[in-house]
Amino acid sequence: MDWKLAVEVNGRALLHVVAALFAMLPDGPVETVTRALHLSILAILRPAEASARRLIAIAASGMTVVSRAGRSAPSGRIPKGERGDTPAFALFDPRRGVGPVEKRVSGYG
Repeated sequence: MDWKLAVEVNGRALLHVVAALFAMLPDGPVETVTRALHLSILAILRPAEASARRLIAIAASGMTVVSRAGRSAPSGRIPKGERGDTPAFALFDPRRGVGPVEKRVSGYG
């Protein structure tokens, strides 16, 4: 299969999805959105994000990694969020539970 073509075609489709998400927002500066709009955007955004992650994994599957010459460790404390080992996005979809969901009942006494 031509993975490069698949990434290109699906990447363009995801750009159209992003454009549609922006089109859903009201015109002008947006400080707040309605709950219904927020939920409808999330309903589209979550599958699109998962698709983007899969495309990244497919695009990276044929890459070869060339290791650099050794670097010296940074001196001092590294501020949180600037570490090189922290991924910028989730690489895997969260696991979904299997089976019935237990309802929790808060009781008094």
